[in-house]
Amino acid sequence: MLSELKSLLARNEDVEEETVKQAAYALLSQQFLHRGRPRQRKHYETVVRFQTYFVNLMDANNQQLTINETHGYAGVIPQDFTRRMKLEETLLLLALRYIYDEEINAFHARDDGSVDISIEDLQVRYQQLTKRDLPFHKMEFDALTLPLEQQGIVVSGADPEQPEINRVKILPSITALLTGDALRMLELYGKADAEALAFKESL
Repeated sequence: MLSELKSLLARNEDVEEETVKQAAYALLSQQFLHRGRPRQRKHYETVVRFQTYFVNLMDANNQQLTINETHGYAGVIPQDFTRRMKLEETLLLLALRYIYDEEINAFHARDDGSVDISIEDLQVRYQQLTKRDLPFHKMEFDALTLPLEQQGIVVSGADPEQPEINRVKILPSITALLTGDALRMLELYGKADAEALAFKESL
């Protein structure tokens, strides 16, 4: 990969080596980069400009690069992504993806492809979809959603127009992270866990 980087820099004298390295680090550490987020825009534009290099770089790291210029995001998906998650994480992601699809189909998406839901509504929908309760305590809820924020899947915080309402913005990058196949795998994962729990309780 070092020779590919040198070749890239030789062909593009306006680009510094550190710029490419910083974009690669941001991609690997944050998972998704968004054009609409000021601190990530430069890295996003570098990845988009040099897609071939980053495809090969991520492939060498057992990662799949995905880019959506319409919604302005670039991200990487580990080959073993669904095996890494805890049950609580898989169920939350599954619920968020269902909610995202529902809002998209109802034409409730923003111009950037994101959809908003209040935390209260999320807790209700999560319970309906998973038959479990989301943590109501803010510290526990934040601990559960923080990794998703760091990965560029959601943004949570107070509504700008109604500060008393806390919302979760589901970013369109969730569709790249959870494809149709991944959703089916997560459904089976959740079902298997529920059956194991029921078996334990019957003993």
